[in-house]
Amino acid sequence: MKITGFRAQNAKRIVEFSKKILTVSNFSKKRIMEAYHVDENFIKTIHIRLANRIAEEKSVQYEQQTLDKFSLKSKKYLIYPSVVRPNKNHAGLLQAFIKYEEDHPSSDLKLVIVGMIDRSDAETLRQVIKENSKNDNQYQRVKEKIVFTSYVSNKELSVLLSDALAMVFPSLYEGFGMPIIEAMSAGIPIICSNKASLPEVAGDAALFFDPYNIDEMANAINIIFTDKKLRETLIRRGQERLKYFFRP
Repeated sequence: MKITGFRAQNAKRIVEFSKKILTVSNFSKKRIMEAYHVDENFIKTIHIRLANRIAEEKSVQYEQQTLDKFSLKSKKYLIYPSVVRPNKNHAGLLQAFIKYEEDHPSSDLKLVIVGMIDRSDAETLRQVIKENSKNDNQYQRVKEKIVFTSYVSNKELSVLLSDALAMVFPSLYEGFGMPIIEAMSAGIPIICSNKASLPEVAGDAALFFDPYNIDEMANAINIIFTDKKLRETLIRRGQERLKYFFRP
């Protein structure tokens, strides 16, 4: 993804006047080297360490209230926490979920998209669902299985993450990808795009897919839904990897 306009001009000036550049991933380091033709010794990677905002104390009653608020059942949904931007690939994810639903119409798995969505984006995403549904029956089924929560509090996010079957992260471009670490912190498995910095961050704790390949993404959804052993393995690997990223 190419940065243009004011941000590109600003970044160039920052590079020219800097004594050292700090960045959050080796992927970002490589992109800066390519874009501004600077030596690798001029740039240092410092991976983000996250405070554990996800493992928050929550009562059983509050947990159930939060699930009820969005008509969800524990471990019966995938979650994608993200604002709507082109690189976040919401349209691709919706197409993949519709493909999964078409192949498994009796599945009770839902897709939960967390984050603020303005009116224009909401209409665009509704149109994606409609255009990719084979018929009215599927459209009605899919509408019931895709949940847009809009903004949620950290406490609600904690519940929605920890009670999800898995996180799906289909982004096309990320400099780091903090939700990956939050999913590990919440103790859930991850199915993830194999682009940009995401393999660097997720390591061996995710099932990867090509985010440009709808069939491959739909298949990853099916695998994570049906393969309990794989889910347990990814959770265990995530807990180990979290030790590196976690800041108490």
